[in-house]
Amino acid sequence: MWLPILVMCAGLTYVAGIARNITIDLSGPGCDNILDYQLKGKDDLATVYSVRQRNAAGSRDHCDVTVSTVKGSRIQYLIEVIQFDECGQEIYIYDDRTFDSALLHRLRCTDNNNVPLFGKSKDDVIRIRVRKPMPEQNLFEFRMRLKNDLGPDFEYQKAQPLHNTGERICFTPAADLFTITLFLTLLFLK
Repeated sequence: MWLPILVMCAGLTYVAGIARNITIDLSGPGCDNILDYQLKGKDDLATVYSVRQRNAAGSRDHCDVTVSTVKGSRIQYLIEVIQFDECGQEIYIYDDRTFDSALLHRLRCTDNNNVPLFGKSKDDVIRIRVRKPMPEQNLFEFRMRLKNDLGPDFEYQKAQPLHNTGERICFTPAADLFTITLFLTLLFLK
């Protein structure tokens, strides 16, 4: 009974294409890519992040990352986490291939917990630049999600807090063909 459903769902996944999830670590190997990280498919998603690293010897005082998409498309972004434990570190987000103009956001310790920040690029690229006074300053947390505008838009949904800590925002990607088909198939099998 379940075999036809699994075969149909697997076929839809193959036809629809497989979404790529790209992770970019701003305090590690994500900075080593000299080429663009590319969002090609309509369901591709990039997560740019940095986690606090206490008692870790830092090796970078800067990081530059470029995320691009298909010409003629734009990049949607959602900044979910900004938390600097020390001032002096800054994250710049540009809406251009150069770092000379088109500054979207300059994030620093005064922006802690000023989330969510979301929007759309004017062109097919977003650049992220991290600057620290010393490589050892690794006490910041950051998370940003990016996708192109070929597929459904990001949906923003307020989630109930797990504890009485205030409001929190979670990211939920829009439903895709596979999920809708699976739901309808299970609904009609009843």
